[in-house]
Amino acid sequence: MSGTVPSSIPVSYGSFQGTTKKIDIPNMRVGVIIGKGGETIKYLQLQSGAKIQVTRDMDADPNCATRTVDLTGTPDQISKAEQLITDVLQEVVVLVFVANDSEFR
Repeated sequence: MSGTVPSSIPVSYGSFQGTTKKIDIPNMRVGVIIGKGGETIKYLQLQSGAKIQVTRDMDADPNCATRTVDLTGTPDQISKAEQLITDVLQEVVVLVFVANDSEFR
């Protein structure tokens, strides 16, 4: 045995057990949560420790204005993920409002 311990251990969500909570976000905001190349959703998962899974386009109801997001983890992880998602959605709204407001000055 070499006596060394890996500095990071990969986490597999495939066998992950935990609580699941479903939340709905506006369809038009799904891209904000996922981010370019999935970077935002990866960051949210890393920060919260929860698995975050957005219903795919092909599985979503085209007549529904919202998309279901499954949050899986411990209650604390789910709570953190939900707060982070809310923060990301609010941040975009504030940035759009500030940008639009500055046009009228």
